[in-house]
Amino acid sequence: AVWATYIHDAMDWNIDPIMGSKYHTVHHTHYIYNYGQIFTFCDWVWGTLRIPLNKTGVEGERVQLKVVPGIFGSGRGGG
Repeated sequence: AVWATYIHDAMDWNIDPIMGSKYHTVHHTHYIYNYGQIFTFCDWVWGTLRIPLNKTGVEGERVQLKVVPGIFGSGRGGG
């Protein structure tokens, strides 16, 4: 219950490299990025890590994403 609350609390703070709500929000809005359950490492390796550059969860605002190239390519979607 604590973990589910942490990744769904819509707060924009995180303790990197732990997968937090800002990353998880991107997962729910784009569906092809930020698959990690607890850490961002696997997303970084496979090229599916996207870091939001502005606040997530703000209605009507498009989230700008930083593409983090992975070891095995740029991941799905390319951007």
